[in-house]
Amino acid sequence: MEEQAVVSDEVLARYAADAAAEVAGVSLHGSKPVTASVDDSGIRLTTHVELAWGRRADDAAAALQSHVRDYVERMTNATVAAIDVVVVRFGNPPSS
Repeated sequence: MEEQAVVSDEVLARYAADAAAEVAGVSLHGSKPVTASVDDSGIRLTTHVELAWGRRADDAAAALQSHVRDYVERMTNATVAAIDVVVVRFGNPPSS
Protein backbone atom coordinates (compact mmCIF):
# COMPACT_ATOMS: atom_id res chain seq x y z
CA MET A 1 0.00 0.00 0.00
CA GLU A 2 1.34 3.41 -1.01
CA GLU A 3 1.36 6.05 1.70
CA GLN A 4 0.52 9.67 0.96
CA ALA A 5 1.30 12.73 3.01
CA VAL A 6 -1.62 14.90 4.03
CA VAL A 7 -1.23 18.63 3.58
CA SER A 8 -3.51 20.82 5.71
CA ASP A 9 -5.94 23.27 4.13
CA GLU A 10 -4.01 26.13 5.76
CA VAL A 11 -0.75 25.05 4.11
CA LEU A 12 -2.48 24.66 0.74
CA ALA A 13 -3.90 28.18 1.12
CA ARG A 14 -0.43 29.52 1.97
CA TYR A 15 1.11 27.87 -1.11
CA ALA A 16 -1.64 29.37 -3.26
CA ALA A 17 -1.21 32.81 -1.67
CA ASP A 18 2.54 32.74 -2.24
CA ALA A 19 2.00 31.89 -5.92
CA ALA A 20 -0.79 34.46 -6.38
CA ALA A 21 1.45 37.19 -4.98
CA GLU A 22 3.85 36.57 -7.90
CA VAL A 23 1.24 37.42 -10.57
CA ALA A 24 1.71 40.92 -12.05
CA GLY A 25 -1.13 43.35 -11.39
CA VAL A 26 -2.76 41.15 -8.74
CA SER A 27 -2.75 41.79 -4.98
CA LEU A 28 -4.29 39.54 -2.37
CA HIS A 29 -7.18 41.16 -0.51
CA GLY A 30 -8.37 40.68 3.05
CA SER A 31 -7.10 38.98 6.17
CA LYS A 32 -7.70 35.51 4.72
CA PRO A 33 -7.35 36.04 0.96
CA VAL A 34 -7.12 32.36 0.00
CA THR A 35 -9.14 29.42 1.25
CA ALA A 36 -8.51 25.80 0.39
CA SER A 37 -10.30 22.51 0.73
CA VAL A 38 -9.83 19.01 -0.61
CA ASP A 39 -12.51 16.68 -1.94
CA ASP A 40 -12.58 13.59 -4.15
CA SER A 41 -11.83 15.66 -7.26
CA GLY A 42 -8.76 17.36 -5.77
CA ILE A 43 -7.76 20.67 -4.25
CA ARG A 44 -10.27 23.52 -4.47
CA LEU A 45 -9.03 27.08 -3.96
CA THR A 46 -10.77 30.44 -3.69
CA THR A 47 -8.72 33.62 -4.00
CA HIS A 48 -9.85 37.17 -3.15
CA VAL A 49 -7.84 39.74 -5.07
CA GLU A 50 -7.51 43.38 -6.00
CA LEU A 51 -6.49 44.14 -9.56
CA ALA A 52 -4.22 46.99 -10.55
CA TRP A 53 -5.85 49.81 -12.49
CA GLY A 54 -6.06 48.87 -16.16
CA ARG A 55 -5.58 45.12 -15.57
CA ARG A 56 -8.22 43.11 -17.41
CA ALA A 57 -10.08 40.78 -15.05
CA ASP A 58 -10.20 37.87 -17.51
CA ASP A 59 -6.48 38.06 -18.27
CA ALA A 60 -5.57 38.44 -14.60
CA ALA A 61 -7.78 35.52 -13.56
CA ALA A 62 -6.32 33.26 -16.25
CA ALA A 63 -2.75 34.18 -15.30
CA LEU A 64 -3.47 33.67 -11.60
CA GLN A 65 -5.18 30.31 -12.16
CA SER A 66 -2.37 29.01 -14.35
CA HIS A 67 0.44 30.12 -12.04
CA VAL A 68 -1.28 29.00 -8.82
CA ARG A 69 -2.24 25.61 -10.31
CA ASP A 70 1.33 24.94 -11.50
CA TYR A 71 2.85 25.97 -8.17
CA VAL A 72 0.44 24.10 -5.89
CA GLU A 73 0.54 20.93 -7.99
CA ARG A 74 4.35 21.03 -8.03
CA MET A 75 4.54 21.56 -4.26
CA THR A 76 1.96 18.90 -3.35
CA ASN A 77 2.00 16.38 -6.21
CA ALA A 78 -1.80 16.58 -6.08
CA THR A 79 -4.41 17.75 -8.59
CA VAL A 80 -5.91 21.21 -8.33
CA ALA A 81 -9.54 20.72 -9.35
CA ALA A 82 -10.68 24.35 -9.25
CA ILE A 83 -9.44 27.85 -8.58
CA ASP A 84 -12.12 30.49 -8.12
CA VAL A 85 -10.95 34.08 -8.48
CA VAL A 86 -13.05 36.69 -6.69
CA VAL A 87 -12.16 40.25 -7.75
CA VAL A 88 -12.95 42.30 -4.68
CA ARG A 89 -11.87 45.64 -6.11
CA PHE A 90 -9.85 47.44 -8.74
CA GLY A 91 -7.00 49.70 -7.77
CA ASN A 92 -7.25 53.46 -8.08
CA PRO A 93 -6.37 55.13 -11.36
CA PRO A 94 -3.01 56.85 -11.49
CA SER A 95 -2.92 60.47 -10.34
CA SER A 96 -3.01 63.08 -13.07
